[in-house]
Amino acid sequence: MKPTIKVLLVDDHTVVRDGVRTMLSSEPDFVVVGEASSGEEAVQSVHELEPHVVLMDIGMPRMSGIEAARRIKSARPTTSVIMLTMYDSETYMVEAIRAGAAGYLTKDVSRDLLCHAVRSVVDGGTMVRSGLLKRAMDALLRSSAGYKKEGADVSLVERLTPR
Repeated sequence: MKPTIKVLLVDDHTVVRDGVRTMLSSEPDFVVVGEASSGEEAVQSVHELEPHVVLMDIGMPRMSGIEAARRIKSARPTTSVIMLTMYDSETYMVEAIRAGAAGYLTKDVSRDLLCHAVRSVVDGGTMVRSGLLKRAMDALLRSSAGYKKEGADVSLVERLTPR
């Protein structure tokens, strides 16, 4: 039997939290330990409930999901955060990852992919939709075109270390 994965749901829309809870409740290895409707509540709930994974929206009142992710990861690095949002944006995705998120999914994700993402981040992985990741990489490559090394253009790939 797999160990139980404790999940905290964070979204300012009750109907979204209800839907995600219903999706996760059919999985024997998941338990929703709590819910929050703002970033502030999320930070406090993580402290109290110690979930393994936080599924969190970006746009919420008082504190964004990105700022909440930053605070959660600072206070409790072992908790994984997956942004579950309507924003199909490489900019938001990059900001979320910089804040410590291990995943970035849009709310049109399938139940199977959402469950796979939760399990993946608990095991130390990351989960970002490939199309969004490609757009972010393309933007990064375009922005690196002006990078110079000893007077010569150096591509992003050439700047990567062997690691």
